[in-house]
Amino acid sequence: MSKNATLGMIVKAAVSVPDQYGEVAAKLLSWLAHDHPQAAEHHQQLDDFLAGHAQIVPLPLLSDEGLHLVVPSEAYSIDWDAFQRRPDVYCYDGFKALIQKDQVAKPAERSIAIGRVNLQRGANDTLIRRELPADHPLQLQEFAWAILSGGAKQDGRWNVGYVLIGGRVCVVDAYWFSDDGQWRFRDWGLDGPEWRAGRHVLFSDSRPQAV
Repeated sequence: MSKNATLGMIVKAAVSVPDQYGEVAAKLLSWLAHDHPQAAEHHQQLDDFLAGHAQIVPLPLLSDEGLHLVVPSEAYSIDWDAFQRRPDVYCYDGFKALIQKDQVAKPAERSIAIGRVNLQRGANDTLIRRELPADHPLQLQEFAWAILSGGAKQDGRWNVGYVLIGGRVCVVDAYWFSDDGQWRFRDWGLDGPEWRAGRHVLFSDSRPQAV
């Protein structure tokens, strides 16, 4: 099949490709249009897909950052008043409100580790959480501890976490602001605007670790 004929078939098929497959189809189209070396490798896959014998699998949203922090017991006795007075911490009002709710809920200490993944393209919370383990929500103390212990101090690098407070999952984030030398902690609406690519996502990681 000629390249032009293949391109025509892909364009025709792409208009009916579900949204979650659109990026993959666009990449294949781009490869063929620019004679990308990988285009030839995918000719048979494209033929199978267009003939209805195969599916395009969506690219994963999250890539493993390799971070695995074991949460110590002292993280659960965090003094929130002292935390908010730290010179390297700034808490927005919404985050302070979550602290108050968290103190009322009194979450229990547990033995967990925290993993970190990188968001490879823009996505909302529903899509992101779909690729995380079922038990991914953190406690607020765990998120705060992880940021101060293992957060990368890079301007513009947001760290997102899903925390469980009073049986409800809330979204929090923290980012480093070098002008003031502070970690800035905020709350964020669940399934609000999409998170941009490059965000770190912290989560409760119960996956077996390689020895």
